[in-house]
Amino acid sequence: MNKPHGGIIRINCNTRCLLGAACLFSLSATAKIFQCVENGHTRFSEHPCGKAAQEVKVAIPANLGQSVSHEPDEQLQKVTEEIARDNRRRELTRLIARKQSDLKIMHDQFSATMAKLETGLARAKSDYDRSWRKQGLKHKRSRFYDTVRSFKKQIQDTRRKFLARKSRLEDEIRELGKELKDI
Repeated sequence: MNKPHGGIIRINCNTRCLLGAACLFSLSATAKIFQCVENGHTRFSEHPCGKAAQEVKVAIPANLGQSVSHEPDEQLQKVTEEIARDNRRRELTRLIARKQSDLKIMHDQFSATMAKLETGLARAKSDYDRSWRKQGLKHKRSRFYDTVRSFKKQIQDTRRKFLARKSRLEDEIRELGKELKDI
């Protein structure tokens, strides 16, 4: 044991562990622990470490291994449950953030796809209108009309799929938020 200024006794970790182990795991009342001071450092051992070794008396309680009170177990359970709740809160917060990020990415992709489809539709409508004004394009009119219909269908399908995925993600985010709130 070291005594720094102020008279406070400091015990290093090895010493504390050894004393704790001696107290907790001693099965025999005849177990001996020796305290040895060498070069100003204190250590504990099961065997005498020199002439200066002093035997330390360790009181072994009569009810060793029997639980007198369940309070430590209850405290441990409460702490464990709180740690589990904190871990779940962090996990839910990360999931919500990830899903919100996915929703934003999906929305950005939807906007870019819709812009391309709208541009294609405008071009197809222009070609179709031009086919009515110019006699030489009369034979291509049905093909232009099919292209316009194709773009309209793609726009409709893209919008429908986006709204379904968006709704599903928003529902998941809402459910995760409820669970987070209830913790």
